This record gives sequence, structure tokens and C-alpha cells, in this order.
Amino acid sequence: MHNTNTVRTIVYQDTTVQTAGPITVHQIASGQEDEVRNRERDREVFTVRTRLSSGKVRTIHYTIDIIFMNGRTYYRSTLLKKDQWQTHSGMSFCDRLSETCWYRGRTTVPAFSGITFTEQTSSDGSVIFHGGFKQPIYRPHTKVKQGTTAGTASILISPGPTRYVTRIQEQAVVTIKGRPITHETFDQRYGPFNQPLTIVPPAGVLHGTPS
Repeated sequence: MHNTNTVRTIVYQDTTVQTAGPITVHQIASGQEDEVRNRERDREVFTVRTRLSSGKVRTIHYTIDIIFMNGRTYYRSTLLKKDQWQTHSGMSFCDRLSETCWYRGRTTVPAFSGITFTEQTSSDGSVIFHGGFKQPIYRPHTKVKQGTTAGTASILISPGPTRYVTRIQEQAVVTIKGRPITHETFDQRYGPFNQPLTIVPPAGVLHGTPS
């Protein structure tokens, strides 16, 4: 994990599917990070499906592009001002529809504390760690347990003299008072690493306010 968390540049792709009641959010993300110059570029593709009381399914599909650099955020969305690039100071952006926020910061491998992993080595020398977890959820600012998050996680480590985390997969269910509330699957791929990246501001930018 140390090698992955200290790279100069990183490219990544991840897919997340989250279902809560009648709403399913499918998110495909791809991004590049230049840790030396503190720059980042992301593209997020969302499909939000809502099952209505009539039984019909309403689908909203949209994309968001984000660039963090030089203390500013450049962004555009197919839901905002005809997909024109806009900018504001600071390096953060929030999408109100999916309730997702992005902040400029180094991508790091999660610690997965409290999980006992089993180890399996493949014929190419890569190593897979797999384990299950179950963690309590407490009411805010209290020690009163109100539910659990339970699931499985897998981590793939690349072969070779310098090893990197190249893939993380996770499945989880949030249960509150014995009822499953949220189902989530997550699949993130890392790499290549330490390759030259060019991240520049877009042309034709409108000045806006934080979303």
C-alpha cells in the first residue's frame, strides 16, 4: 500500500452501484492525478433510476467533468448551462442530484481495519487478499448502536519488484434496526503509475459559484 500511496501520478477507474429503496445510482468514474503539481482531472458518468409508485422507472443519465488545479475547480455537467465549462475558487465540487462531493486530494488505499484477510498468490505472481467485515453504526455523537455495515472486500497486488495495489472490490449492505437499507458494490482499478500526465484548464470558461 505504501508504494501506491506515494506515487507521483496515478490513473484510476471505478464503478459504484448503490441501491437505497426505489433509487439506484450507477456511477462510472475515470480520473488522473498529478501529485507533484497537485492537479486532478475526473469524469463521472451517472445513471439514476427511480422506481415510481406506478411501477414505472424514471431514468436520468448525465456526465460531470472536473479539473482541480492552481487552487481552482473547473467543472461542467450535462445538467448545467448546456454543458459549458465553469469555474470557482477552491478545489471541491458537489453534485446535488447524486449527493456526491469531490475534493482535491491524493488517492490512497483504504486501511480496511478490522478485516482478517486470506491470501492467495496467482501464477503470474500477483497476490489477492480477500476478507469479510461487519462494523457497527452508531447514532451521531452517541455510543448507541443503530445498525451494521457488513460485506466483503478484495485487494489485488501487482507482481514484480515494486508492488502496487491495482484493484479493490467491495460489496456491502447497510442494515438499520434489522432492515437492509442500502446495498453497494464498488470496483476500483489503479494504474498505470508514475507516467507523464498533462492536466490543463479548459478553454472558454464561465466564472461561476460553488455548486
